[in-house]
Amino acid sequence: MRRSTMNACALIGCRSQNLPYRNDERDSRCEQLKQKLFCEILRMTREGVNVFMSGMARGVDLWAAEAVLQIQNVKPSQKIELWAIVPYDRQPLAWSAKECARYRRILEQAAHVEYISHDYYNGCLQKRNRFMVDHATHLLAVYDGQPGGTASTIRYARKKGLEITIIEP
Repeated sequence: MRRSTMNACALIGCRSQNLPYRNDERDSRCEQLKQKLFCEILRMTREGVNVFMSGMARGVDLWAAEAVLQIQNVKPSQKIELWAIVPYDRQPLAWSAKECARYRRILEQAAHVEYISHDYYNGCLQKRNRFMVDHATHLLAVYDGQPGGTASTIRYARKKGLEITIIEP
């Protein structure tokens, strides 16, 4: 890790199935959320954030990763990196073929891929989230106020003194 030379942001949030529009990315609310993610990430790059870490889960994690990759394409001189922090390498096994292809496409374009574990175990998702916070200066969270992994990661980031931006879905 190059922690001393990077200004990094952990990207976290809801799974798509927990949002009101579920997996319908054509829903205008989903499109608006993706646009907010893009704008916040772009703002952070202007403020010097140069590494963005995605936990690679369905929903917000993948949408945020795609936003980082879009910004790289639009502004190649920005020198920003996407890091994929994967909780376990068999994560997408139960996903649809389309979701798996999307996941692989993002992994192929990531500057760095970190696997927390080979297999799933109780606590590997939390370990992934803590890893990201421990290597970040910022946290960008899509959070609806509900208890769960996003809430506990925000609490941990506050405890660690990260700059936190929250987007309501």
